[in-house]
Amino acid sequence: MSKIAEIIKRIIDDHLIDYSGKFEERALLIEDLRIDSLTADEILIDLEDTFNIKIPEIDAKKIKTVENLIRYIEVRLKKKAYTTADRYYS
Repeated sequence: MSKIAEIIKRIIDDHLIDYSGKFEERALLIEDLRIDSLTADEILIDLEDTFNIKIPEIDAKKIKTVENLIRYIEVRLKKKAYTTADRYYS
């Protein structure tokens, strides 16, 4: 498991109330982990703050599993790194 995945799973776990124990990356955020809309918003805010990214609402609505979330953030961070590096080398 990547460091990014570990951080994301820890943030999700910090917000879980009705779910105890470990969860798999294929777990559905709403159905399996019982994350409501308020909790989802809190998780997204924590993720945005932790990784210094913005997750548009239109993208957030498409994220259904922990794995989707991990992949989304990994891709966003890679794009951010590429964009930042591109500024320095252009």
